[in-house]
Amino acid sequence: MKNCVLRASRVALPVALCAALPALNAFAQTATTPLLPETVVTASRVAAPITDVIADVTIIDRAVLDRAGQTSLRDLLAQQPGVQLVSNGSYRSSTNIFLRGSVGSQTIVLIDGVRVGSATSGTAAFENIPLARIERIEILRGASSALYGPDAVGGVIQIFTRAPNEGLAVDAAIGSGTDGLRQSSASVRGSFGAGGVVGFSLGASHEKATGISTVISPLSSNFNPDKDGFTSNSFDAKLTAKINRDHLVTASLLRSDTERQFDGIPSPAGGLTRLTSDAISKSRLGSATLKWDAQFFANWKSTLTMGTSDDKSVSEFYRISDRQPVNTSRFNTARQQVTWQNWVKMCCRCWLRTDQKV
Repeated sequence: MKNCVLRASRVALPVALCAALPALNAFAQTATTPLLPETVVTASRVAAPITDVIADVTIIDRAVLDRAGQTSLRDLLAQQPGVQLVSNGSYRSSTNIFLRGSVGSQTIVLIDGVRVGSATSGTAAFENIPLARIERIEILRGASSALYGPDAVGGVIQIFTRAPNEGLAVDAAIGSGTDGLRQSSASVRGSFGAGGVVGFSLGASHEKATGISTVISPLSSNFNPDKDGFTSNSFDAKLTAKINRDHLVTASLLRSDTERQFDGIPSPAGGLTRLTSDAISKSRLGSATLKWDAQFFANWKSTLTMGTSDDKSVSEFYRISDRQPVNTSRFNTARQQVTWQNWVKMCCRCWLRTDQKV
């Protein structure tokens, strides 16, 4: 699919910055300041410089996402080393991931620290996670069962939703492509209070396409010459509050709904054929997280995470003549998670971590 995306953004900078413009020598001093190494969270479940991590980790930040030119998370992940994806239909159809050759049920997917995925398919609904609502992606390859349990044989993919901005930032984007693709998204992010005591991020996106015919062989029992289009809508929100310099509370929410057509006939068929029936799949992905980061003492850090996620999938079959439903199947998965992590400094460079997970 070829596509073209136009983006517009406006950032309101603090007035104090304008007053500092004449001090050009400050820029020269800043330019020689060495950059700090990038940090990664997924490899050890605590923020650490990537230079201190021995695991195989890939970090995809927002700047990389903007330059990628991809229209879906599925297409972006397919370009990463050690990642293979297989879909069973047209755009936004269900996708199975193979991380370093492992099956989909052996790869854990997290959104803001909370696990998501279907207990039926064994993998997460990547087609329901819009790129416009992602701030950062971390891909941890290789067995990670010691940190994440027996389902992390292949690795872990963690997705972070859009984060608050230091100043007020308003972004909007529209795009179009072949096969009737239309995309639009908008977000507003910012903070207020001294030092950004309260930060917020709100965003929404919409995507629609007429699609292509999924099954093109007339010999297939599911062949239908119609095009299989889709419509997808998503919304996300994040709120951060700095109680003081040692305590931070973060609440985040993501919801995405997708409706797509696919080629198929109900079972039992009830007299319908591939040319007299239409099949529609409706899926929903939701995630909500509440996290408390605290540092009680210089040698004791703690993180309490509470979250819930749901993955819903409904397949409906209709008679084309009167649009009456003849068959419906539902698969729902709901997860609740509570994790309390503590890090205690035992010596100058040694930390002891304890985990409690429900």
